[in-house]
Amino acid sequence: MTTTLIKAKAPLEEGEKVTVLQPEDPKLAHALVIETINASGKEYEPLVEIATDKAREAGANVLRIVNRRSPDIASPKHRFTAVAYWADDSVKADSTAVTLDQLGHELNIRPLSSGWHFAVQGGAVYRLGTIPSTSGKVEEQHYKNMRWGYSYGADVSYFLHENLGIGVKFLNFHSEDSMPVSAINKNGSTVYGVSEDKVDIYFIGPVVTFRLPSRDRRNAFMARFGAGYDGYYDKGIALNVKGTIKSKTLGLLYEVGYDFGISKHLSAGASLTFVAGFLKGMDVTIGKDSGHVELSENNNISHLGLNIGLRYNL
Repeated sequence: MTTTLIKAKAPLEEGEKVTVLQPEDPKLAHALVIETINASGKEYEPLVEIATDKAREAGANVLRIVNRRSPDIASPKHRFTAVAYWADDSVKADSTAVTLDQLGHELNIRPLSSGWHFAVQGGAVYRLGTIPSTSGKVEEQHYKNMRWGYSYGADVSYFLHENLGIGVKFLNFHSEDSMPVSAINKNGSTVYGVSEDKVDIYFIGPVVTFRLPSRDRRNAFMARFGAGYDGYYDKGIALNVKGTIKSKTLGLLYEVGYDFGISKHLSAGASLTFVAGFLKGMDVTIGKDSGHVELSENNNISHLGLNIGLRYNL
């Protein structure tokens, strides 16, 4: 059980009554908020008694239970947030509603954030892997430039519990660069031109999210793991000859991040994302010719990105 003191007040006498209101009881119209209490335990009634004692010690004579959750598949414990007030008899009898949204605006309290979450993100990405040893200086610089790119993505998750969510994530890495090239034509003369590459590496698959919220639930640490489809697409052109390289493999996604609450439903955050993938073969098309190429060594398309994004919590 954790408490957050809002306003200090002299403790009540040991025998002085503290009125306990359940979520379905009439809400208070005007009262002095003393503290908030987050509680979890195996039995509900003893938990309420402890919260009542905490409220009495803080000088509150009303304890209102909010966000109550019974044991379920996600947790074997009862969980609730309670708000401790000081109110006189006339206020306690008033049934005019004060919504939890209004209270949360004043106290920066969020409800237990189970349910649907939607997020978008984008940022800078660095692709891993080795540069071919046969590359010349121009080609080597081209490969180095292609390592850097940007990413964009989105995910949707359903949180079974404030600490555990399941969902689907899409993330795309994009990089492009060009370099000068030359070739000898049928007449024996040298032709100069440009070679361009545009690479997209995209991941889509199921993910599991582990979340550790702050005490007031405004902020949260996130750790995410997923496994799914990892596609590779390289669209290029060299001396006016177009070509594509396509491939696919199993991708593994690892992500850690931290979200900062902006409002009850909206958060902004930053995350470090790593997607691992290795190609064994490629489908190559150059002009009108196409074929499959087996790679002697696994081609590393893993990449590491730093992203920022927004999350909307229902």
